[in-house]
Amino acid sequence: MDLFIIMDCIVCKSNLTKKFLIVDQKTYWECKNCFAKFLDKIHYIDRISEKKHYLKHENYIQDKRYQKFLSKLYNPLKKKLLKGDNGLDYGCGHGPALGHMIKSDGFNVDLYDPFFYPNN
Repeated sequence: MDLFIIMDCIVCKSNLTKKFLIVDQKTYWECKNCFAKFLDKIHYIDRISEKKHYLKHENYIQDKRYQKFLSKLYNPLKKKLLKGDNGLDYGCGHGPALGHMIKSDGFNVDLYDPFFYPNN
C-alpha cells in the first residue's frame, strides 16, 4: 500500500505531494504547495541516454515552425516584460530558439542547459 510514500517536491522541496498520474507505468506527482507536477525520480534515465534523446529534437533557432510553437508561450510572456528585465532560458537545449526570440526583441536573457550551455 503506497499511502505512506513521501515524495518531496523537486521545485519547492515540500512533502505535500500526491500521486497525480500514471502513464506507461511511470508515476507523476503533484505538489499541493507550489502546484508543480513531476516525474518520480525512479523513472529518471541516465545522463547519456537523456542527452541522446535531446539530440533527436530538431529545435533550431531559425526554424519558423518551432518559433510559431514557442510563440504560444512567448507572446503572453512578452506582454509582461519591461526593457531591462533579465531572464533565464532554463533547459534551452542545443538550439536555444526561445532565448533567441527574446534577445531579438531586445530583452536580456541568459541561456542554461546542463548538456549544451552548462556554464552560462
